[in-house]
Amino acid sequence: MSRTTLRPPQSEIDQINAAFSDFDMPPLARLRLRAVREWAKGKTLKEVAADPQNKCSAETVRMAVARYRQFGLACFVTPITKGCGRSAIDPAKATAVIEALRGSIDGNAPLSYRKLAEQHGVSIGKIAAIAKRSRLDPKHRRGPVAPVLEDTPPKSAVP
Repeated sequence: MSRTTLRPPQSEIDQINAAFSDFDMPPLARLRLRAVREWAKGKTLKEVAADPQNKCSAETVRMAVARYRQFGLACFVTPITKGCGRSAIDPAKATAVIEALRGSIDGNAPLSYRKLAEQHGVSIGKIAAIAKRSRLDPKHRRGPVAPVLEDTPPKSAVP
């Protein structure tokens, strides 16, 4: 398959030209649309990237062309996210976790991140992140050490 067969037909090129003049879009989207337009007219990726008006690399042009092939003109009108990254925790769950952490501190009850994670339906890592962010992490909540009394026998001597 030659490179020219991968290019869009003239009707799509006309749509790209119309979109370039009609849509009110962010400058970055306009630059990428310009790169796709020049590629559609027959320039190579390197030629499009070398044009000082485009201000982008050949890799950026390649990614813009790939997005255009996958989503069409919609990728320039509406932002398309990659869908990667960490998912945010539900604020209601975060509040419930914080309250549970505070309750365990006030009641001096033993605390298990694993049990909290099972109760609230989030991962142990999320529990640890919430505890650290809220300064409820065990490393941050240690109080003063209880004084040792002189007349108290050592623990090994107590039956």
